Amino acid sequence: MHAPSHFAFAQPACAPAAATPVWLRRRVLMCCLAALVGTTAACGSDAASVDATQDVSTDATTSDGGNDTTPTDAEGSDGTGDAVDAGTAPAPRTWVFRAIGGVSMGAASVNLALQHPDYFDAAGGLGGYIDVRYMVAAGLRLQLAGFCSLKSLQQAMTDGIDLNDATKAPLCGPATPLYELEFAQDFNHLHFDDNGATFDRRFYRRVFQNLTMAFGNFTTGENPDSAYLPAGVDAADHYARSPSARCAAALPVPATQAYNAEYNPMGTYAVIPFCDQDRSSDKTFPESQFDPNTKSNQPWDILLAVDLNGNGKRDIAEPVFLNARERFEDVGVDGCPSVREDGQGGCLAKGAPAAKGDPNGDDFHWWDNAGGTEGNDWHDVDATDPSIAEPYDDFGLDGVAGTKDEGEADGVYSVSKAFQRARDVSAATAIALLKADKLKDLDLFLDSGIRDGLHAGVSTRRVVAALKARGEDVRFYKDHAGKPGSLLPSLQNAEILDKGFTADYSTATLGKHIYVEYGKTNPSPADLKAGDGKHVGTTQQALHRIMTFMAWAITRFPDPDSAPTPSASLGISDSRHIYSPALKARRNFVVALPPGYDDPANKDRRYPVLHFLHGLGMSVTDLAPAGLILTSKMADGDMPKAIVVFANGECCEVHKKTGAHHCACVEDPAKKGFLRCIEPTCTGDEPSCKILSVNKSDLDPECHSGSLFYNMHSDKWGKSRDDMRYADSVMDVVKAVDGLYRTRAPKLVK
Repeated sequence: MHAPSHFAFAQPACAPAAATPVWLRRRVLMCCLAALVGTTAACGSDAASVDATQDVSTDATTSDGGNDTTPTDAEGSDGTGDAVDAGTAPAPRTWVFRAIGGVSMGAASVNLALQHPDYFDAAGGLGGYIDVRYMVAAGLRLQLAGFCSLKSLQQAMTDGIDLNDATKAPLCGPATPLYELEFAQDFNHLHFDDNGATFDRRFYRRVFQNLTMAFGNFTTGENPDSAYLPAGVDAADHYARSPSARCAAALPVPATQAYNAEYNPMGTYAVIPFCDQDRSSDKTFPESQFDPNTKSNQPWDILLAVDLNGNGKRDIAEPVFLNARERFEDVGVDGCPSVREDGQGGCLAKGAPAAKGDPNGDDFHWWDNAGGTEGNDWHDVDATDPSIAEPYDDFGLDGVAGTKDEGEADGVYSVSKAFQRARDVSAATAIALLKADKLKDLDLFLDSGIRDGLHAGVSTRRVVAALKARGEDVRFYKDHAGKPGSLLPSLQNAEILDKGFTADYSTATLGKHIYVEYGKTNPSPADLKAGDGKHVGTTQQALHRIMTFMAWAITRFPDPDSAPTPSASLGISDSRHIYSPALKARRNFVVALPPGYDDPANKDRRYPVLHFLHGLGMSVTDLAPAGLILTSKMADGDMPKAIVVFANGECCEVHKKTGAHHCACVEDPAKKGFLRCIEPTCTGDEPSCKILSVNKSDLDPECHSGSLFYNMHSDKWGKSRDDMRYADSVMDVVKAVDGLYRTRAPKLVK
């Protein structure tokens, strides 16, 4: 028998009674799964009507933009265009009977699996930003960019134009996207969306601040007093002043740290911290756009601006100060852009007629030329000869020769330390470096929407490219069902929620690695309003995403137990907590045990484990419907049995008075405004730990909403910490589960 839950945990209100007929229980469970994604659209009279905007089109391609086109390979194609032989016997493989997956923020499960390949057989990333290197690079090109040249801004000031006058000041945005699925935008005109979150200016600020907590400040060299703040900002003074005081009077960074090749090459102008707005005070003004007529009273903290007119604030035309990496020519390791390529791996002589196409075949494309180095937005070095690399200016991060800043004249291409950390944890980097035998024993399931507001699609495509560059079997599917080229083409969209759990997810049928892009090629206004192809997607897309991944992950394990097992207890079985060395505090998680786990007849039976990580703004309690769905399907015999674990990724809280680090708290149902928290320093078993009643007002989260499931480099107050290792805390849970439950031991399967 397993140990009893230490926390009381309520099942979701949509849970059907055990005696409910199977056909009715399935309909109720669809409603329950809909609750998981924040809608009741599936609760109508028929589960098949889960989404009025379901995709019944038969188009098999995604709209292409520029030269970056989606592949046209049919469903079942591998990276070389050859069909995988379903009759070939699988190679011997040691299974550890663990899978891990997650949605949005929780898609970092893929990064975890790649960092700990011995612990997992399969991993899934649903709509996440798992190639962090790309996300940072895209931020530098798009969300933090789009300003006019220094020359044009200087001319405007000479002409007496107010740089905060949006009708007259030079505004050169939006910044031009490099890749299909990217949105044109700039710092003043950020892309707005309301699918899964409200993408206003506050949202973007929090995203970049969380990334900075995770990796350090990537816009400048490192500040020795605070990895969070830009170089040159006096940390003691910064935090001694209130946010309103910081907005009222910005203190410039020292002149020696104010150089920037694009906007301050002579160090002429002051470079200052600045403030922004959450949204315009004009309710008719776009929520994600900067309104020069609204007071900016929210400190960015992590960014600087070039104060061209010297008025102590950032005006709408004034640029963000970006010294993230040395300037380079993204022309490929052959050293020449396509127009100068000779087709022999070298360059045409200067003055020769321009070449057409890509004569040297080095233009990067995530599917058609995954190993290409030209146009991939990263400085590349030849894999076989490090002396061959893309050209760059060894002038340091500020791009100005003679300032003796970080990276100048050191003979190597330099990026900020934070940018380097982001590169090191990126899924694409991990795939490139993972040993072949480890990569062979790990299967990946990836998905993204073609209209994801933060470019999860482009980020995920980079991971697909990394797999293809390693010669891995990757299959690309367009949507989940209902048409050729989709993941389950034999099913209609209205059928997938019922029949999709028993579909064939085998490697022989679907391939080793799976990538699904969802979203209509030609959506109607109603489709877009419903969220088609966006971060969460429509109700139907959201349900399909979660369900197909979980079915895929659990059915990948060999020797499945799929026998129907009626049970009076389904859903979340335990709410547990352990001492996490990574957080130096107790950490909570919840578990859904398979039907029959506690039956005396099964006391010697062991089970595989699926770990699932929640998204930003969610908690483990929000995943109760998923646990109910899965255990109900196991009881019906529609899905093999497994233990399902939901780890916590919320930000821990710091007690304002005691400094205690609380990472295991739940709402106190008996005391409004209070939490029930496990005493954080308890290192013993659950029964030995005290439960504390803590006033919510006494706690302050150490990061914004969610941890991103990465090991954070600092907290939101800029203090470097060694007890914010959220990624490692997930591994603490993974290891603890083996000691708490009857999990299956590794096995060599021939």
